[in-house]
Amino acid sequence: MQAGKLRHIVEVHENQRTDNAYGESVDNWRVVDGGRVFASVEPLQGRELERAAQVHADAALRVGLRSFAGLTTKHRIRHKGRNLEILAIVNTDDRDVEMTVFCREAV
Repeated sequence: MQAGKLRHIVEVHENQRTDNAYGESVDNWRVVDGGRVFASVEPLQGRELERAAQVHADAALRVGLRSFAGLTTKHRIRHKGRNLEILAIVNTDDRDVEMTVFCREAV
């Protein structure tokens, strides 16, 4: 992976649900240890979106980053104030060096 493409700083968040005073579950997203990383963030367009549909129909962004141990679809990525829901994670070339993460903006 070329370091020059990794020009965005993103945060990997995990959800730690807690109960509020009324006993309701509340989402508390926090940055995981080592979760501030450099990445490439690109919108999917045209053919790329068509190919990504095979991974997941709602994929709208592709995030490329160095291999991040433990990253799952239960995490989310925060980029420029936007929360990105992780739809699929691909270990690029099965070498455990870089990952391609397909995301959509979380509501």
